[in-house]
Amino acid sequence: MTRTTVGELREIAQNILQYIEIEDINMRSLSITGTHPVLEGPFTVSTTLSVSGEMRADHIDLFTRYDIRAMPANDDDEREEHSLHGDDKEENAWRLKLILVATFAKQSAKIPSFSDEDLKALAYAFGPLFMHPYAREIVQHNVTRLGYPPYTLSILEPLTTADDEEVEIKEG
Repeated sequence: MTRTTVGELREIAQNILQYIEIEDINMRSLSITGTHPVLEGPFTVSTTLSVSGEMRADHIDLFTRYDIRAMPANDDDEREEHSLHGDDKEENAWRLKLILVATFAKQSAKIPSFSDEDLKALAYAFGPLFMHPYAREIVQHNVTRLGYPPYTLSILEPLTTADDEEVEIKEG
């Protein structure tokens, strides 16, 4: 785990952005499963979002990975009952896994080489902002096709935290 400040993330990411331009955004993989017959709501939805960056000879790729699960919103008594019987495995109504990739072209051959830490900072600061609108549409469209009520991911805001605020970037 790496600790840094939001200001440092912004500075590193801005330094890299001056050397690259967006070339393509594409879906690398999509996997969606649903329970049928369709379960009745309400649902509790959890989203895990992870990001990473890779540098190639003439491109930088930013990856965003979404793992979104919708589970029936059981009351606390029912959850406690499952827990007492060792049944912690709750049934998903639906689950969607998605990997999106933003490819950035280097603007010139004379740009510096960036470290893994630099690429992590770029991915963390800008990856979700570039790709989240596409993820929102993909999730809503595919969940609806399963027969479940539409689900729309929340809108992501840019890092609006103060520059001196510390953040932890988890490995992996």
